[in-house]
Amino acid sequence: MNTSTVDMHGVLFTPTWTRLTQTAAPGTRWVTVRDAVNWRVGQLVAVPTSVWKDECRNQNEVRQIQSVSADGKNITFTTALQFLHYG
Repeated sequence: MNTSTVDMHGVLFTPTWTRLTQTAAPGTRWVTVRDAVNWRVGQLVAVPTSVWKDECRNQNEVRQIQSVSADGKNITFTTALQFLHYG
């Protein structure tokens, strides 16, 4: 235990979360985020609800990344968002 070593390998994806810079309407397949990300095509992204009380409506959405712009701030999903998400 005191002499143990942890050796981890892999890519650090950052940031782990960021904010939308503009509101994403239902039917939109892309979002613009405040902080540049190094996320990759095929990864899943959680877009949390913007509803104040979401006990019954569950407007959290998980989407797969189709593309990320060169500056890391525009993310396109493979399927459109179903709900409004405030930026």
